[in-house]
Amino acid sequence: LRRHMGIGGRLFWAFGSVAAMTVAATIVAWISFSGVGESLNRIVSDNIPAVTLAARLAEKGGVITATASALAAAVDEQDRARAWSILFENLGHMKSLLEEVEAPSIGGDAKIGLRSLIDSLAANLRTLDTNVRRQLWFRERNDELVDRLRWAHADFLDEVEPLIEDAKFNIGLAVERAGVTDVPMASRRNEQMLQEETKRQTALLRLSAAGNLVVGLIARASSLPKVDSLNDTSLFLSEIQGRLESDAQILKVVPGVLSLRQSLQDLMAFATGENDLFALRRDELKTLAAGRKLVSINRELVGKLQILITQRVESGNAASLAAAAQSDKSIDRGKLLLLAAAGFSIAVAVLVVWLYVGRNLVRRITSLDKSMRAIADGDLDTTVPTGGTDEISEMATALSTFRDTLAETQTELVQAGKLAALGQLSAGVAHELNQPLAAIRSYAHNAGRLIDKGDIDGVADNLGRISNLVERMGGTVNHLRTLARRPSPHLERVDLAQTVENALMLLGD
Repeated sequence: LRRHMGIGGRLFWAFGSVAAMTVAATIVAWISFSGVGESLNRIVSDNIPAVTLAARLAEKGGVITATASALAAAVDEQDRARAWSILFENLGHMKSLLEEVEAPSIGGDAKIGLRSLIDSLAANLRTLDTNVRRQLWFRERNDELVDRLRWAHADFLDEVEPLIEDAKFNIGLAVERAGVTDVPMASRRNEQMLQEETKRQTALLRLSAAGNLVVGLIARASSLPKVDSLNDTSLFLSEIQGRLESDAQILKVVPGVLSLRQSLQDLMAFATGENDLFALRRDELKTLAAGRKLVSINRELVGKLQILITQRVESGNAASLAAAAQSDKSIDRGKLLLLAAAGFSIAVAVLVVWLYVGRNLVRRITSLDKSMRAIADGDLDTTVPTGGTDEISEMATALSTFRDTLAETQTELVQAGKLAALGQLSAGVAHELNQPLAAIRSYAHNAGRLIDKGDIDGVADNLGRISNLVERMGGTVNHLRTLARRPSPHLERVDLAQTVENALMLLGD
């Protein structure tokens, strides 16, 4: 195809190659910047949202951790409601944040893991809230029973103190009676009464002290921090209860002791039955332990959430760094490809200008111009370069044909000039031939007369003259024939002296 391609086609092909390289460089730049754009879009659309989500989830997780402790430490329903409102709001925000972010930004598995952790955290907080509600109920119930214990204690004191005062009065009365009588029998009765009253007073005092101790132990049990201490106190209270029964037996004949025993039973009811402060405290301690465990689990869940968030942040940072590195690689690769394309374009342009335009077109046109000038100056033997298949080659072929045609035309013109000169010489030649012919005619006539006379020498002389004239005429005719003959293209040696003599003879009289 290229052998039949002209200058325009070749130039179009050459500069089309340069244009193609420019287009290729543009495509390379477009691909490179598209890669950079994709990396930046990946950072903006995937990594930044993931990091932002992680930061906001971490913020909400910190709030939840602090508020969960506040919920566990709530002292009343108002504190609990306030803490739970904050927790519920932050849990809702965390779920909303997780739903707003597309899965590709953080990964499907990571999103499922985050959702599972948040659901577990929500369930844990709901359980903690229930636990705190139960703690508050225990606290209220504990306070209520402690108040009722105080009232029962007051009733006990109201029952035991008059009995003690009566016992003191009876002892004093027995002492007075023992001091004023001298009758042995009466004295023994008074001593026996004194001993019984003293025994009853001692029992009442022990009963009062034991009742106060029971109240103290039960009241102390409502705030004991450990179950072991609670069990020890309950065991000690059981021992005191046995003593109370023994002292109550001593006082069974004392008037009003039934009310006292009822007061003691009311006091002991706070250690057994539905008003059992020990059982209430045990359940409260279990609830508190469960609450602490829930808070610990909450911290663990938040810790896991923080770890997962940290992983997502690190993953996002790694992805951002990888995207940035990929962008740098794309830019560097684009630079190299652009540089290579530019270098190739320059090389193609240089080769086109230097090899084709300079060394081919310009050189051939210059050579053709030189040949044309030489032909114009009359050098029809100059060489015309005709190599190639383009327009310059066609011009060179045309010039070569013109040169050959011009040489033939010049030969024809020279020949025509010769014939014209021959025509001009024809008159002189006719004159030149007429004179020898007249002389020959005259010599021939004279030769005939001399033959008649028998003058042989005269005849021979006339014939010699005629021969000279014929030879002269033949030489003239030969000169004219030589002048009219086409020149031979072959060069050979000539006798210059003979040529000059022939010319003089032709031009001579």
